[in-house]
Amino acid sequence: MQHLLINAEDKANPKPWYTADEKSSKMSSEDLQDLIREYPLPEGWYARLPGLGEPANYGTKFETGVYEEQVKSGYRLPLHPFALRFFEHYRMAPGQLVPNGWRKLVGLIYLVQTSGYKPDVTDFMRVFFEVCFVKGVANCPGWYYIHGRQRLLKGGPKSNKGWHSRYFIVGRLDRGELPFDRVWNPFCNDFENPGKPTPNSQTKHILSHIKLRGGLCIDEPLSEEQLEWAKIIPSKPIPAGLLIPSLPVIPSVSSAETVPLCVLCIRY
Repeated sequence: MQHLLINAEDKANPKPWYTADEKSSKMSSEDLQDLIREYPLPEGWYARLPGLGEPANYGTKFETGVYEEQVKSGYRLPLHPFALRFFEHYRMAPGQLVPNGWRKLVGLIYLVQTSGYKPDVTDFMRVFFEVCFVKGVANCPGWYYIHGRQRLLKGGPKSNKGWHSRYFIVGRLDRGELPFDRVWNPFCNDFENPGKPTPNSQTKHILSHIKLRGGLCIDEPLSEEQLEWAKIIPSKPIPAGLLIPSLPVIPSVSSAETVPLCVLCIRY
């Protein structure tokens, strides 16, 4: 049976099938409250639990699904300009990058920041990144991980078991359009010349600097201080966003019935 979200008539329903279509979130209200307390949303954003039958890969122009482990790995809103360019180039939704991939992306942003250079993001990604389907693509379509061409990042967890079923929805209170793809893409955009690309002079300077400092160990996610230093989160305290309960989900109906978007708002 098809389900629709109340007050979300512009909900995007991607045609390709993904493993995420068959996953339901196991997060409770208490889980989400604890997560938002530890990782506050900036002002103008809200978080809610998914409605019944609402997978992580559904999105509107102002809402998108986020996995709990992605947040713990460094996913922060609004996205850092480097991350925006990354997802724009690969035509990926942020939710498609597995938690370990997020840890690598955030670690790389931190390393680039330490170099003092402003990178040519496209060239740097071409030299450093190889984006691949999650192993066992027949069973896990839609998710991607990052393989580094240069060994700048060390360590990292082998896997994050159970993360697929722990997600929530974030959105903009002004219902403004998100600056990145919120609908999943079954085929990411890879570069035309995979092989062993030759970096430009600017990228060479950045790579040399990072190698001199010995790269970065990502056995643990970056600390709040490191995220702040890399400008992934602001250096000053930010007003907290809102936490709202999940929206009700009903079977598709012919007549639209007006239902309040939010019954309760909680500010921390």
